[in-house]
Amino acid sequence: AMQQMVPSLDSDRHFILPIPPGLHPESAELFGFFTYEFRVGHAHFDDREDNLWSTAQGRYGRPLRVTGIQHPVPNLLCSLNRDADQMYVSAPFAKAVFKGKNVTAKPPRTSLWAVLYAQVIQADGKDFRNILLGERIMKIGVKVRPDKKEEDRFKSIIDAVYKPNVVPTLITSTLVQNMAILEKGHLIANMKESQALGTAIFTSQEIANRLLMFGLPEDSPLSVTVVEVFGSITNLFDHLDAYKDLDESPFFKQILANANLKEAPQTNTPEEMKPLSAGLGHFRIVRTSPLTKVPFVCCPTCE
Repeated sequence: AMQQMVPSLDSDRHFILPIPPGLHPESAELFGFFTYEFRVGHAHFDDREDNLWSTAQGRYGRPLRVTGIQHPVPNLLCSLNRDADQMYVSAPFAKAVFKGKNVTAKPPRTSLWAVLYAQVIQADGKDFRNILLGERIMKIGVKVRPDKKEEDRFKSIIDAVYKPNVVPTLITSTLVQNMAILEKGHLIANMKESQALGTAIFTSQEIANRLLMFGLPEDSPLSVTVVEVFGSITNLFDHLDAYKDLDESPFFKQILANANLKEAPQTNTPEEMKPLSAGLGHFRIVRTSPLTKVPFVCCPTCE
């Protein structure tokens, strides 16, 4: 019934709490909080027997119940790409799971921020330092401008599949006529099952301007890290975004009446508070991605 803790390698008083059985370090369940009961016993080691737990009067000692324990959350990995005109960074939001079901809020209650750095060598030439160039919130549904050749190729595939004059004879005319409905259904199903992704875009001209503002060369090496923070919820109405625009909603009116308010109070969004600069310390950081190198492209002012 009990799960034995892992003893420390350099101390006989400290132990590591393993993750729950059936989970792995990248399980989405680890974003949640856990309640544990700790009991004290002693381990009996014998070459002829397995490791056994026992106490003087019973198998385990009295339980110590602790709530709100959180294991290290799954790693955050960002993906980025860059062309001559822009650089875009993408990363997944944390996923809330309860009893194996995805219960993540839409939109997610966390926010993702892309932080851009330039690497500058020290005066003694022994190491590099990261110079902060800027931060940008990552939003869902940001459209990255596709390559024209890839866009034409995708369009030709769509035309070959969905146009009636080239549809294979195995597909009936009724199915062709309802193809728009099938596309919409497929899109909705994909959105429900997929994990929300945040994307931020930095233009090459913007990056060059920020480098020049710090007196750095436009071809300075760059890197990006993504930071996910919890939202700063200060009152009940921060949970009711879906109802704030529904003036005729009886549910929302009843909440306002119970709170003796005529309208919902105004609150600052994470984008306005800038949790990694002006609002640093007011937001809890969930996780941070490793520092990722930005591919080099020719600077905008290069001849």
